[in-house]
Amino acid sequence: MIKIISTLDRFILRITNIASTLLLAMVFITFLIVILRYMFGIGYVWLQELLVWMHGTALMLGISYTMQLNGHVRVDIFYKDFNDKSKAKVEIFSILFFLIPLSLYLIFVSWNFVWMSWSISEISRDSGGIPFPAIPIAKTTIMIMPFLLLLQSFSLFVKQIKKLKS
Repeated sequence: MIKIISTLDRFILRITNIASTLLLAMVFITFLIVILRYMFGIGYVWLQELLVWMHGTALMLGISYTMQLNGHVRVDIFYKDFNDKSKAKVEIFSILFFLIPLSLYLIFVSWNFVWMSWSISEISRDSGGIPFPAIPIAKTTIMIMPFLLLLQSFSLFVKQIKKLKS
């Protein structure tokens, strides 16, 4: 079981490395946009849109890693004073009754949205915007994000069970 959990954690880390590469690419694209606009008077709509879609994609791919690092937002009014076993119980409850159902719901709800984007070969509404398949690929991350959360929730669940048993 430990080998499966460490494999899942490494997989989430690799996905996050892709997301961080997107963030680095966004810095260079922003620099390029500024240089083109203010030095040469040139503006490309597709570059601006690419920046927005890359930002959303990086965010979606990084959410599960934030959970892995225990960096998600929580209200710590009572939780901070709990002992480790009580914290583990709260985490298990949260995973089973909030994280997993939410992730499954997001996959279910986003399926038609993503499928429709692919089926109509969605392109930008703006003239000169990003072409197919950029938008459907970015929208697919709406389904990938809850799937990654499910994988991470399994990893967290096993770790919390281990804390309860120790």
